[in-house]
Amino acid sequence: MHSRCSLIRLLPAAALSGLVSVFGATSLRAQALPVFEGQSSNELQAEYRAYLMSAVQEWSRAWMDSWGRAGAMEEHYARDGLLVTPRPPARVGYEAIASFMDGTSARLASGSVFTSDLDGSQNVALVRGRYEVGGASGRDRGEYFLVLRQDRFDWNARIQFFASGLDGRPQVWEVADTGAAVDDENPQAPVRDADGAAVPIPEPGPADSDFGFFVEAWNERDAERAGALITDDVWVRSPLAEFLEGRRDVEARLNPGGLGFGIPLTFEAFDSELAGDLAFLTGWYALGTGELPPEFARGVLLAALRRDGDGWRVRALIFAPTG
Repeated sequence: MHSRCSLIRLLPAAALSGLVSVFGATSLRAQALPVFEGQSSNELQAEYRAYLMSAVQEWSRAWMDSWGRAGAMEEHYARDGLLVTPRPPARVGYEAIASFMDGTSARLASGSVFTSDLDGSQNVALVRGRYEVGGASGRDRGEYFLVLRQDRFDWNARIQFFASGLDGRPQVWEVADTGAAVDDENPQAPVRDADGAAVPIPEPGPADSDFGFFVEAWNERDAERAGALITDDVWVRSPLAEFLEGRRDVEARLNPGGLGFGIPLTFEAFDSELAGDLAFLTGWYALGTGELPPEFARGVLLAALRRDGDGWRVRALIFAPTG
């Protein structure tokens, strides 16, 4: 039903401020995806953009209000949610995420998560922004990436990345209770849920092979081929915390071997999601054998891919080093 409006690049943060009351006082948590039958393509896109923007804003307000209140975070995450912070391990499942959020000393100051850009397809929104947190053991700031998914009537965080712009592992994220997690010391170990059961490695999805072609181009330092496999509006967050947006800027850095391009990249997915014309792969990455400082050479990688005809192109490539 929504194929005509899939994968629309949404407006930047400046456009969000006037959309708080697009749907009046009615909560978006009580609405299914709107039906836009009998409308032109432009009208359809405008209403879909407004709908996603309002959903992201409402979820973000409720999530920020809940941070720091014991037991309040669980309702904001999907049952199969994934949380990645600068302090490994990654948390898997809404119960483990809520336990971590209750245990960490990190707290958001008012207005310290800013949305910069959004994209979406059907019942999923891809969000980029910046964050700053503080606590008894210090502060941290960096890029913020979020995949929101609407499950029936509720919007929940399916994937949430806090990618620090500071060196090392900021102490502010440390917590004694790790909950269900990805084993940081052994990337080959299974991901386990809140009950300790191994979560199966996802079956290959429709976008996996095309992302594999991108990894091949990366490893072969084939900038022309890699450039052909990214979208015009691509987001790239390099292992060294550089952020670039748009094919032109990314290609300019690929040619001289910037962004870590050409350093042998291995990737093993432990999570996948498909929503209309967007696909998401999350997994462990490792880069080279000594070309990068060890704190940047491995971590968690989020790859978002957008359907393009019969194939897929990289829409976002987010490296989150874990040291």
